[in-house]
Amino acid sequence: PISSLFKFRKAELEDDVTYGTKLYSPCKGYIKELRDGIDDQPIGIKDPSMGGGNYLVINCNGFDVMLAHIKKDTFLVKMDDQVEVGQELAQIGNSGNTEGPHLHLMAYRWTDDNTEKIPVPMAFDGKLMYRYDIVSY
Repeated sequence: PISSLFKFRKAELEDDVTYGTKLYSPCKGYIKELRDGIDDQPIGIKDPSMGGGNYLVINCNGFDVMLAHIKKDTFLVKMDDQVEVGQELAQIGNSGNTEGPHLHLMAYRWTDDNTEKIPVPMAFDGKLMYRYDIVSY
């Protein structure tokens, strides 16, 4: 039936296998930015006014890594904390401008005048990633 096309809108966050998945630091560095306190959105409903929702930025000695759409109140780190590769940081949520639980991951460095982000290439399991690529494990 046509109603089956909209079934995802009735799904509960807790039923999504990604929601609540633990996040680990991809690099050694320190917490440069952190925002928490934004409620997770129901599946299928975006909040464009909140952008990446709850997020953190790790300064990784020459480049930054941003992890966004984090679950509210799950951060295990705070501003300026030192982090190690593989250290647990928080949980995947559905905060901000997103229709479903996922992790928005971005690595970049800044131009010399700190006005623009320059993307830094990332690879997962030896595969170079491009904008909008999806990684599932």
